[in-house]
Amino acid sequence: MKKFLLVIALLSGLNQVALANLITNGSFEDVTGGLESGANGLNFGFDDIWYFDDNNQLNSWAPHAANTADYYAEVRDNAHLNGQYGTAQDGTKFLELDTHNYTNTALNGGVTQTLTGLASSGTFDLSFWYSPRVQTPQGNMPSNTNDFDVLWNGVLVQSFTNLSNNTNDHVWVEFTDTLIGSASGINTLTFLAQGEPDFFGVSIDNVVLTGSVAAVPEPQAYVMLLAGLGLLGFYNRKNSN
Repeated sequence: MKKFLLVIALLSGLNQVALANLITNGSFEDVTGGLESGANGLNFGFDDIWYFDDNNQLNSWAPHAANTADYYAEVRDNAHLNGQYGTAQDGTKFLELDTHNYTNTALNGGVTQTLTGLASSGTFDLSFWYSPRVQTPQGNMPSNTNDFDVLWNGVLVQSFTNLSNNTNDHVWVEFTDTLIGSASGINTLTFLAQGEPDFFGVSIDNVVLTGSVAAVPEPQAYVMLLAGLGLLGFYNRKNSN
């Protein structure tokens, strides 16, 4: 019986491998490919902000919006106006969902990351940090200015509504949940701004997803498995004699 269980364990090990974080660029530190404000002919009057759309992709995060002529998200740095609009939870950069388009019109933005090769129908633990924008809502701002949704494979995981922050820095809150992967092993994680598109939106940082990926064993792994099975068979025949 113990030998049989050993074989099952070997086979299971070939099917999936656990990884620390399945999300790439979860803290938005890599802004390669973005358009930096004040450079590349783009100037909204601010430095240390990077804008992203279909033609200027944020590393591993695709824009989530219908109009390809718009910017869908922006990454801010702690250095932006000396941290006047908040500091990162992890590293020096963070994502803000409300952003501008080419004509400097406010819009609700969003980003999606597609993860391939995950364990079929596996269980995954999601965590990320969010904060309402500094000093929002204020004045005539609507209470829904920081609203946003989180979706897994296009299905709503959680809606966040009526968030407020009357301080001069971010007030980071961690969100955690357990998700079930698709049978295909291909999954999507989306952050999507909701509420009033008014340039003022929620900040996201330090996105982490842990679980298992479907392993692709090297040929040597199969050789070792077959050798082990042959050895077990030899001992079984020897004992039976």
